[in-house]
Amino acid sequence: MRRALVITLMLLIVGSPLKGEIIEKVVAAVNGEAITLTALRDEVESMGGSWDLPQARRKALENLIGRKLLLQEARRYGIFALESEVKAEMNKIVSGFVSERAFNEELKRRGMTRRDIEEEIRQRVMIYKLIRRKFENSIPPISDAEAAEYYRRNKEKFIDPERARIEQAIIPKGQGRDLALKVADKLRGGEEIKDLKAILTRSSVYTPVDKLPSDIAEAVRKLKVGEVSDPIETPAGYLVLKLVDRKPPRQKSFDEVKSEIKLLIRKEKTQRAVTEWINRQKTSADIRILDPSLR
Repeated sequence: MRRALVITLMLLIVGSPLKGEIIEKVVAAVNGEAITLTALRDEVESMGGSWDLPQARRKALENLIGRKLLLQEARRYGIFALESEVKAEMNKIVSGFVSERAFNEELKRRGMTRRDIEEEIRQRVMIYKLIRRKFENSIPPISDAEAAEYYRRNKEKFIDPERARIEQAIIPKGQGRDLALKVADKLRGGEEIKDLKAILTRSSVYTPVDKLPSDIAEAVRKLKVGEVSDPIETPAGYLVLKLVDRKPPRQKSFDEVKSEIKLLIRKEKTQRAVTEWINRQKTSADIRILDPSLR
């Protein structure tokens, strides 16, 4: 009987193997619910880890075990995801791609289907609802005094970075560096470049310099207000920059960030409560690591 149970746990059968369907290996089980090898591989990849590193696989497994425990608790609370919620989250994901076709191609590359993504969304929505109900809502309001102390200890987190307002001339790929140099000379002289094959864009937005691509950020830092850069080669062609204005880094005041700090403290306390709960559950849950390399 015990041997039959172990064999059942070692293999999760999707469909009927007699019909040539996939038989998926199970690497662990949490209260009788399987964690598959595929799920483990996906988790390692989502963490940016290397499958060849045992510690990355073990960390990924710990994440999946914690998620299983949270999902089981969500079901115990009667928490489920509405189809409208799943659809809304799916639409957000698809909108991050240039087209629906590009999204489908990425799914194919990863060996996944829309149903796989929908199930992952469904689980994440359930966990989010559980965390809000069971953990976050039980945290008392954060006082101004607690927020002020957090600000005092973490002032470096609340610095408004250097920002720059720039104009840029784009010289399309294939036009050559000579044209880019001519564009730069005209901009330095305050001349129009309409007669040249370049696209000039102006903006009133101040962009954080550290958010710019490294080569562009480096060029911007070297410029004084009103100066024009030498041409910068990019995959799309050449870029010529003019620094219109610069705002240096600035320490934000407590009043500016008080609400943000209270949210940060609440988030940290919630995460700590979730982690402590998962660790307690692990001591009593029936957790079986079936792959010896993960023990």
